[in-house]
Amino acid sequence: LAELGKPVTTESDAQNNKVDIFQFKQGFNTSTKTARALVHGVADVFTLGLWEVVATPAEAFFGAKSMAIKVSYDENNKVKDVAYLRGK
Repeated sequence: LAELGKPVTTESDAQNNKVDIFQFKQGFNTSTKTARALVHGVADVFTLGLWEVVATPAEAFFGAKSMAIKVSYDENNKVKDVAYLRGK
């Protein structure tokens, strides 16, 4: 919960054990985002804005990925299984 935040849904499986579904964006940390923005800004200035033609599609491809995972717990509320539903 500290890493992923609050689950989108919480359910029970066939054995009445808890199952959480988490959704999040897998991306870059703050310092990496800051450095990337600085590089893009400098490249925009030196190419008079032409850098955007390359940068926009590249950011869409290499940017944050949408993720969804299902976490299943055992009867003692310990993580039993983690399954990727979207992303990886």
